[in-house]
Amino acid sequence: NYKHRTIESIYEEYMTNVHIKSNTIKNYRSIWKNISGFIDGKTLAEHITHGTVIGLDKYLWKRKMKPVTVRTNLVFLMVLLNYAKRCGYVQFRVDPFFGFELPSMEVRQSWLTVDEIKKIRDFDTSKKNLAKCRDLFMLSYYLGGINMVDLLDINFNEQADTIHYVRKKTENRPKMNKFVEFAIPDEAKTIISHYKGHDGRIIATPAQRKDGHHYFLCTNMPKLAEATGIKNLVYYSARKSFSQHAFNLGIGTSIIDFILGHRVDKGGTSLYSYITVTPEMASAAVRKVLDNLK
Repeated sequence: NYKHRTIESIYEEYMTNVHIKSNTIKNYRSIWKNISGFIDGKTLAEHITHGTVIGLDKYLWKRKMKPVTVRTNLVFLMVLLNYAKRCGYVQFRVDPFFGFELPSMEVRQSWLTVDEIKKIRDFDTSKKNLAKCRDLFMLSYYLGGINMVDLLDINFNEQADTIHYVRKKTENRPKMNKFVEFAIPDEAKTIISHYKGHDGRIIATPAQRKDGHHYFLCTNMPKLAEATGIKNLVYYSARKSFSQHAFNLGIGTSIIDFILGHRVDKGGTSLYSYITVTPEMASAAVRKVLDNLK
C-alpha cells in the first residue's frame, strides 16, 4: 500500500492526517468533488501528468467557474500531489504542474480613502442594526483590521488596555510573529464598552458567534453602503483600508504584517530573519493611522 496509491486514497489520508479546521473541511470536500468529476478517484497518482492538469483546467473553465475558484481547485490537486511526494508515495520524472501557469488571483480593490472612512465613522442613524454595523466596521479599523472571528473571541475584561491574540486563520502555520499585540486606542475602547457583555466579549447570539456575524454583516453592510454612498463596501474593507493607509503613511511593511497577523515565513536572507517588531512599534503605528483621521 506504500506505492501505487490512488489519488482518492491520498485525498482521504490527507483529510484524516493533516490538521484542517472544521469550517475548511466542507470546502475541501466540495473541491474534491469538482476534481473527481474529471479525474477518476481510482486513478493512480503516478499516472497524473501535465496533460491531466491541462485537462482539469479546461474542464473547470467549461463549468463557468470564476478564475479564483479554478485556481483554488488546481492548487488543491497540487497540494495532494505534494503531500504524496513528501510521503514517498509517488515520484514524477516531470512534475505535472511544471510549466503550468495557474489563473491569476484577483486582487480585491476594496480599500477606502481616508475621507470615506471618516464618512462611515461620522454616519449618524437611529437604526440599531445599521449603527452596530457601522461600529463593528470602525472597531475592526481601529484594531488594525482585525477579522470578525478573532474579534468575537477576545475577552476585553482581561484585555482592557492591550489586545493580544493569535490570528485564527494562520494559527497553525509557521510564522515569524506568533501573535498580534498593541495598545487598544481610545476610539476602540468607546465602541467596546458599548457592545461588551458581562463576559467581556462583544455581545452576539450563539448563531452569530458560530458564523462570525456573517449573516448580520451580509445583510447590513449593503445597507450601510447605500446610506453612505460608498460603493463596494464590505467588512473586509476595514482591514484592507487600514493596511493601505498605514503603507501610505510610510509605516514599514514588517510592522503592518505584525498588526495584521500575517504569516511571514523565515527563510534564507529574508529581512525577517534579522528584525523583530515589538508591540510598542505596532501601538505607535496604529496611533499614527488613527491620528490621520482627525
